[in-house]
Order: sequence, then C-alpha cells, then structure tokens
Amino acid sequence: MPKRDIVAVKFGGSSFADHRCFADAADYLLAMRAAGHLPVAVVSAPKGVTDMLLGAVKEGTDSALNKLGEKLRERYRELLGHLSNEEIRKSAAVTVEEELEELRNTFALANKDAFLSRGESHSGMMLSAFLDDKGCKSTFVEGYETGIAVNRKGTVVESETLVNLRKKLETFLAEEGDTVLIVGGFVARCRETGEHRLMGRNSTDVTGSLVGAALGASWYEIIKDVPGIYRAGDDFRHWGIVERMCYDEATEVLWRGARVVHPMAIKYSKRAKVPIRVKNISEDGFTEISDRSGTSKKHPIAAIAPAAFYVVSVMDALMNADEGKGYMGKIADFFVRENLNILDIATSADTISMTFQNGDDLSEEELQKRLIRFLEDCGYQPEVRIGRMAAVSITGEALARVPGTLAKITRILGEAGVNIEIGSQSDERMKRSPNMVFCMEESDLPKAVDALCRNYFANE
Repeated sequence: MPKRDIVAVKFGGSSFADHRCFADAADYLLAMRAAGHLPVAVVSAPKGVTDMLLGAVKEGTDSALNKLGEKLRERYRELLGHLSNEEIRKSAAVTVEEELEELRNTFALANKDAFLSRGESHSGMMLSAFLDDKGCKSTFVEGYETGIAVNRKGTVVESETLVNLRKKLETFLAEEGDTVLIVGGFVARCRETGEHRLMGRNSTDVTGSLVGAALGASWYEIIKDVPGIYRAGDDFRHWGIVERMCYDEATEVLWRGARVVHPMAIKYSKRAKVPIRVKNISEDGFTEISDRSGTSKKHPIAAIAPAAFYVVSVMDALMNADEGKGYMGKIADFFVRENLNILDIATSADTISMTFQNGDDLSEEELQKRLIRFLEDCGYQPEVRIGRMAAVSITGEALARVPGTLAKITRILGEAGVNIEIGSQSDERMKRSPNMVFCMEESDLPKAVDALCRNYFANE
C-alpha cells in the first residue's frame, strides 16, 4: 500500500443525532481529505438506536419488531429527505428497505448480538449517502466482516485481530484510494463459534483504536460532543480541557471520572504508539493522548477526576485474631458476587473500608443486609455501615518521586476546610504517572476541586 497520512476517525452516537450531524460528519471527512489526509471513519449507531434495538429484544414480539421498523423507516426517510440529489436519495431509500428486511431476518434467527449491532450499519448507510450526495464515493464494511476476533468472553485477540484488519483494510485502501472507507464498530467475530459478539457499550472506541493500530495511523480521532477531556471533570468545565496528557495519565483520569475514552482503546493505541485526539468537530481545541505528558515541575498535575460513590466499612474484632485471616478476601468475594467494582481499600486493626460504585437497582439498606448475612454465614460477627462519599483523584507524571507532594495537597485541602477520610496512592514503581485519591464527605467535593484548581491551574 502506498504511504499515506491515514487518520482513524471515530464518530459516536451523538455525532449522528439528526441530518445536520450526518452532514457535518461528511463535511469533516471531506475537509480532512482536502488537507491531504486519508480518513477512515469508524461509526457507532445513530443516537438512541441501540436502545431502541434493546427494547425490541427485551419485548421479543413481532409487534415490537414492527413498531421498531416503522420508527426507523420514518427516521431514516426524514434524514434522506435532506439530500439534494434525487437519484442518490432514491437509491438510499432502497438501501433502507433492504436493511430493515435484514433487521427482521436477524431478529427471526434470535441472534441477539447480530441484531443489536445493526445500528452501526444504519450509521454507515446514512453517512455513505451523505458523502455520495457531496460527490464523494464511500464504502461501508461491517465490524463483523473486518476480522476483529474475540474469545467467548468478548476479549479481543489482539495479534490475530491486527493481522486480519491490516490485510482487509490495506487491500481496500490500495484498490479504492479515492473512496472513503467507513467501518462499523461495537461488534466482532467470536473465534470459537464464528458468531457475532458485541464488545460492550462504548466499544466503538476500541474498534477505532484497532483500526488505527492496524493501519499505522498518524493519529486516531474520537469525535465527541465535548471539546476534549476536562481537567477537573464535567461539573467543573470552567477550568478548561487538558491539552496534552500521556496514556497512563489518561487511564487514571478516565478510571475515576467520566468515561470519555474506553480504557482498552487507550491500551491498543499506546502499544501501537498512535496518538489519540479527543475533540468536537465544531471546535478547534482538543485533548491529545500520547507518549508525552503535558506536566512539568511547575505544573505537575495533568488532571483531577472528582466523583461521588459509596463506601462500606466493616468492623469486627475477629479481624485481629487468627480466626479473621482472609477476612478482606471474603468481602472482596461478596463484591464480585454482586458485580460491584471496588475502587479503594483502607484498613486498621479491626476495620476494613472499601469505596465502590453501586448500580441503580440496589439500595444501601439491601446491600448492607446482604453483606452482613454473607459475613455471618462465614462465621464472622460484623458491624457494617454503608453510605455516600466523594473523592478527588489526582494524576500527573511530574508528581512521581517528588518529596513533599502529598504534604502540599493535604495542606491545600485542609486550608479549604476539607477533612480527608480515606487516602490512597498507586505504586510509583509500576507506572509513569502516579495516582493519588483523597476521599471526603460528598458536600466537600466542590470546595476541594476549586481549591486544588486554584493552586495548580489558575496561572496556566
């Protein structure tokens, strides 16, 4: 394949909310081509469509499928009504009817993952029509057909996937150089069964990163409805976005804060050394994630991730006796059984505290009852308390191995009237960018964030 400046460009569902969004996406790809780049678009389903498909699967009736088909037909006809070329509009309308028939056939086969991944095909179909209407040829390839391979658990088989993708996409680009390639995200092929397998919510980010890695892209763009990664979270946008951060910093910030980028997308891009740009196509700025950190001795913090969550504290005198060996492991087993993600752990002689993210379908009281019952069945005598809490997670490559960093941060929080209830720090020997977490009462979160931002970001 000739050497070209390839750029993988992922469009999320919010990028395809209406006809203006599809037109903007097409214009953006054309502008990239005019600037000498070769964009490869990777698409999610149109906004709300995956939820519509999930609703039809949940109801599981022909009536639900018929209602879905009518809603989608109406929505896509309205989109196509904004195309200027009548011939392209008619051709696209035929494609819509073919796709709705394919949707019905997939539903009849009871292939849930294949059915739920049709939304990405709808985006590919619509974006292709809008590109054609602007005089640019395009071709859509379903994610299932690209060669992305996963195991039964849905985990990407990376080496096999990159070989398959490279072969498939480089062949296309060599033969169809004047055509925009559009790739569907969200779905892969199960290597054991050959069936469709969804890679999880927001996994089109992962598809895009694999496409970028396979093609040796100059960079990988993730188009969002925000201009980048906010340096203090979505609720404190006035502190602006991070202009540049390294892969490890991004991983830490996104773990505790808003999931702007899928963590596995960062992993695959890091291995391939493909920079990620998180941006909004209507704004000039963006956040670049690469090998380079934007921190320095003067500005050591890359970003702050504030978040609210839950804390469980278990107190039992048996923890300090031979009978209590393995106590923490039992609590962890309970959280695995309840499908809850543990964030932080703090211990004392007879108390273990864990912060965690709770689902919306389980009350604090019910969770407390279940945990007490579980531990009592293990032979323990626990006192359990569960409540809300908040934390700020601070990361930055320049924080590593700098004496006095922890003292300075705790002083800033103390002067702001914030009491630190639980604290933790990652092992600086394991990662380039250390992560410090300070837990507090939820009501103290705004003043904690503002105090840290005033001290570290105000003069940038």
